Amino acid sequence: MEPIFFFDKEMIVKFADGHHRPYKYFWYDDIVVMYAPEFGNAFAMDKFRFNGEIIGDDQFVNKSFIVLNDIKKDKVHLLCTFYHELGHIKLNHLKDYTGEGRAEAMARDEVYYAELEADKYAFEKMGRNKTIDWLESILSWLENQVLAREHEEELRGLSEQGKEGLVKYKQARSEVMKRLEVVRGLK
Repeated sequence: MEPIFFFDKEMIVKFADGHHRPYKYFWYDDIVVMYAPEFGNAFAMDKFRFNGEIIGDDQFVNKSFIVLNDIKKDKVHLLCTFYHELGHIKLNHLKDYTGEGRAEAMARDEVYYAELEADKYAFEKMGRNKTIDWLESILSWLENQVLAREHEEELRGLSEQGKEGLVKYKQARSEVMKRLEVVRGLK
């Protein structure tokens, strides 16, 4: 069943610093799909893991979440993103996930196994051409991020934080290039 991206419900999150923020969401197969445009990328959580809590409703306890940051993108790309994140949930990648394993793999210029498995899940739902197009769009965005930061470095230099960011974008670009190669080889 293809999801309908109709964010018709609202939750309020109280963050650790005391501020409150509303988030739109909908349910998909007992999974909360929420829209959070302030994040730089989409991701999945096996349960709510923000630095705060959802106010006044225990219906979210022990529910998995898919967080989408850009719902205005092309529908095919939105669906590929959704199915990739759903793959992480359905394939049980999130129970002990901290991000360290993926970061370590990227630092070694490797692809974390869960990313390939989630790509294959999206591939099974969306097909070869759509999945390749989606990964190519991510690669293009990463290329632009790397080029912009390299240009900034040439013009003005980068702070230590800027240099770290450039390294991370380059690692992510390399990872997506390898993921794209794997998906192109799928039948």
